[in-house]
Amino acid sequence: MPQAAAPPMRVLITGAHGYLGERLGRELSARGLDVGALVRRPTPAPAFASEVVVADITRPIAERPRGPFDVLVHLAAANDVASRDPETALRVTTLGTRHVLDLCAAHGIPRVLYVSTTQVYGADAGVVDESTPPAPRNDYALTHLFAEHYVRASRIRWAIARPGNIFGTPSSRAQERWTLVPSCFCLEAHDHGRITLMSSGLQLRDFLGAGDVARLLAAMTQRFDELEGVTLNLTSGRSVTVRSVAERVAARFALRTGRACAIDVRSSAPAESGALSMPTALRERLGFVLDRHEDMDDEIDKTFAVLEAS
Repeated sequence: MPQAAAPPMRVLITGAHGYLGERLGRELSARGLDVGALVRRPTPAPAFASEVVVADITRPIAERPRGPFDVLVHLAAANDVASRDPETALRVTTLGTRHVLDLCAAHGIPRVLYVSTTQVYGADAGVVDESTPPAPRNDYALTHLFAEHYVRASRIRWAIARPGNIFGTPSSRAQERWTLVPSCFCLEAHDHGRITLMSSGLQLRDFLGAGDVARLLAAMTQRFDELEGVTLNLTSGRSVTVRSVAERVAARFALRTGRACAIDVRSSAPAESGALSMPTALRERLGFVLDRHEDMDDEIDKTFAVLEAS
């Protein structure tokens, strides 16, 4: 008799209502995986989720998943704005990770893919790869690094992803990611017809689309056993200045509206010395790199469309 097909891998995502969580859930579901969501609020239930676990990760998690999961992808964390309050950053990002690991240990979830940030390196120049020692400069980066240490010290099988600067279209004005470049520039251009740079704008950043990050996280999830104990940067390998991104937003705004968008640079501080490069070992570890990259101009146009519809 023919053997029955193996059941699909079951993946539980924390932060499933979030900027990356929604994209990753849809990507995993499209690949045929069975996806659950751990969220703070039950409604609206993520459309991709076959099971929803409602829990506050800042406290020990008493809720029990209905069925076994093969992998937990941990995305829930305090964002860069909330992390300006160190107590919030520690409670949500660091202690929240400890509680999520305890959930895995208590309910037999054997693998954790933790999504951290390249901000743990604290670098503005030079070549930064996975061998670069972390030197975080703010509470957002520090608490992610603390959480990484919790993950490595646990008895759960682990892998860590460190995305760079992520860009993508927020789902609505209510989504809490309007502080990210270039969305923050789109919001200011739409509302005020100008973009203000509090710095020189000459700092270099590595940008990768949120959809691209979701595809890479999905690949890491599916091939977890090849990546156990590995930390990977999720980057494009290309760095551009923040000012050049502001100029792209201003150009797209002018094309859509026929109106000029001024860029107000409030600081004359010089650029950081040297160039920044963030290579990644994705090809060596996964055998591939992205076959395409999300286009920033397309995402800028989609972001303006969200603002125009609101």
